[in-house]
Amino acid sequence: MKTRCFWLTGLLLLPVVFAADQPVSTAAPKKPVKQGGDFVFSLLPKAFSKNPFVNMSVFTEMTEEGKKLPPPTPDSPAYYIAQSAGFHAFGPPVARLTPPTQESIERVLRTTLDGEGYQVEAPPEHAATLVVIYSWGLHSKVEPLGDEENGESTYNANAGIKNLYERAALIGGEKYAQKLVEANMTAITQSADLDDALANSGRVGSPILTPEAMAFFKKMNPVQQLYDSSPNMAELMEQTNEDVYFVVASAYDYQAMGKNRRILLWRTKMTVDTKGVSMTDTLPAVIVAAGPYFGRETEEATVLTKRVVRQGKVDVGTPTVVEPVKK
Repeated sequence: MKTRCFWLTGLLLLPVVFAADQPVSTAAPKKPVKQGGDFVFSLLPKAFSKNPFVNMSVFTEMTEEGKKLPPPTPDSPAYYIAQSAGFHAFGPPVARLTPPTQESIERVLRTTLDGEGYQVEAPPEHAATLVVIYSWGLHSKVEPLGDEENGESTYNANAGIKNLYERAALIGGEKYAQKLVEANMTAITQSADLDDALANSGRVGSPILTPEAMAFFKKMNPVQQLYDSSPNMAELMEQTNEDVYFVVASAYDYQAMGKNRRILLWRTKMTVDTKGVSMTDTLPAVIVAAGPYFGRETEEATVLTKRVVRQGKVDVGTPTVVEPVKK
């Protein structure tokens, strides 16, 4: 019996390039949602729910230059200009995808930034100190083609590895992606060792792998251990194993940009589960939910569960951090 990895059969460390760096001129969630101390369930699939719950993640990275700046407030705002880097789709194409317009994305982004102490420049009295470059889109996963169990898969390992690593970094940042890679690499080695042990188990003098021993090896799988390390980690890994819609907002030093130098201050990455919902419904909601995290560093990606009001409207209530329940 072959022990199989949770994600892929091989991994490779690859750099991640975000589109935001290049500007251009309903069912309830899988787990119960805690609201007001109670768990709320919905039996309707998200596609049939008028106002479904969706799972989101928000992650902000601060550079050393960004950490030197005081967080803005409505009474002491930071002024900015916004530039669009446009819509981007990564991974295999998805049929019938209708992205929201630039105008709709920027409108929600500006409103949300304003509530967090970031205001559009009003020269000469309030000149911009930041350039906020934003992009939005879809990151879909690469799937094996054919019968993988019978050795007939046409899966491109390198493409799958790159696809997974980029989506992991988009959802949870580089450190999270690195942990996922390392866990998979170790799991691959352990799987090969276990295959060798099973092949030799029938020989005289070889140890016998009992069902208990097999269960122990499965439990010790480093990918499974990473998954079990926290509810937040489990949710991030589940999101990484699915298609996600995303918005990326990156803040740069305005004066440096005017001199053709890019000094990144902070970058906020927002992702949301695509199952049963459209980009038009969910991307405004994920921007609103990410508001308190703009320009404020997070140790790890924050998992949120948010109700989305369809037909272009957004529930703009205070986002609630939800601790997912282990399966």
